Amino acid sequence: AYYRIRYPSPAQGDAYFPSQMVFLVLLAFRGKTAMNLKLCLASIGTAFCLLAGTPSSDWAGAFESARAAYDAKNYYEAAKWSKIAAEQGNAVAQFDLGVMYGKGQGVRQDYREAVNWYRKAAQQGNAKAQYNLGVMYEQGQGVRQNYREAVNWFRRAAEQGLAPAQFSLGVMYDQGRGVRKNKAVAKEWFGKACDNGEQKGCDQYRRLNEKGF
Repeated sequence: AYYRIRYPSPAQGDAYFPSQMVFLVLLAFRGKTAMNLKLCLASIGTAFCLLAGTPSSDWAGAFESARAAYDAKNYYEAAKWSKIAAEQGNAVAQFDLGVMYGKGQGVRQDYREAVNWYRKAAQQGNAKAQYNLGVMYEQGQGVRQNYREAVNWFRRAAEQGLAPAQFSLGVMYDQGRGVRKNKAVAKEWFGKACDNGEQKGCDQYRRLNEKGF
């Protein structure tokens, strides 16, 4: 499974994006920044505020606009603003854009473009992008299937503590794909995934443990 875009809900302490019926407000004045968005949302409360005319150098404003649009399911606008922020080098926006290309949200589905943006974010150390890039190599989507590369990216994300990547790396060792089969190492990664809340890791750890590994 891929990592998808998930933004904090109000219950998690982020009051920006209510889940009920909302009004979409467009700020049509110059000099937009992320602070404009926060002020708008603080004053209106139940509105989504998109920034119009955000300067290309202000990726923070573009990123906040992308977040608002995505949560409002306005994927075309989300993709547009994400690309602005991504082209400025924001790793999270690059990851988000990769997700949208992978799912065909706001853009035509294009696995090669998804890989392109995942790679940019992954090279900046974004663990979720590293994991998704590993999935693309494992499944041969947008790139030629390459288990060794999948292992490489799973490992990078796993070493940052990302549970799905730890589980996937365990699977690769368990099945001997891209690495020499090693049940003991597989068990170790399944255990780490389990410790980080991945139930499948717990199940596989128990399975190998019962077999004496």
